[in-house]
Amino acid sequence: MLILPQQEQLTIADNSGGNDIGLAAMLEAEGLSVQLQYCSMKPEAAEIAALCAQAAGHVVIQGTLNAHLFSGQLQLARQLAAAGPLLNLVLRNPYDDAYLPQNAGSILLCSTSDYSLKALVEVLIQGTEAAV
Repeated sequence: MLILPQQEQLTIADNSGGNDIGLAAMLEAEGLSVQLQYCSMKPEAAEIAALCAQAAGHVVIQGTLNAHLFSGQLQLARQLAAAGPLLNLVLRNPYDDAYLPQNAGSILLCSTSDYSLKALVEVLIQGTEAAV
């Protein structure tokens, strides 16, 4: 399961607001089955509970955008990590990693550009091929 935050314009110079993060489509193009869910930048208790219920029994990749500023993303990560396998995917500022659950894996991509996402997919696909 892939959980990504809905991007918002965080500053006047930020042009990512409302843009989709194309990771799910890229993974599917490589033959992986991806269940994609979006969360708000500031998920509250009800949204966190719903996402955790949907994630039950799945390996989860959770993307974060400035989670060090938006505590709901951190709370979601903590609950997901307590329930099962989690890979933290830091998509913006590297500061998130210090606050994310340390019992989960982490990748600090620090970008949502197609170039960065394609590189990530290549690394993930190589890992799945090696495991087969």
